[in-house]
Amino acid sequence: MTGRHICCFVDDYLVTELLMDIRFASRAEVARLRPVPAELGTRVAAEFREMPGLRVTVSQASRLFSLDIGLCRGVLETLVNSGILFVEEGVFQAVGAGRRHA
Repeated sequence: MTGRHICCFVDDYLVTELLMDIRFASRAEVARLRPVPAELGTRVAAEFREMPGLRVTVSQASRLFSLDIGLCRGVLETLVNSGILFVEEGVFQAVGAGRRHA
């Protein structure tokens, strides 16, 4: 599934909208498009700011932030789409920390 991401706040939720032809998406792909509470995005972004150089996989972040793995993946992907984090080879890191993303 490919498309373009749009991030916005709606009623205190940070929503990532994937613009695409949804007719060809699997149920798992559609399920990943659920809204992410804004306070979770803010909390996770703050953790990356407070721990410069923090590099985590989704499963590591899930344990670190005490979040369900699916919700954690959504939060991290939303922060990537917002330009706060970048991901390289499955490892998430703050933009401007360490190696810069392309």
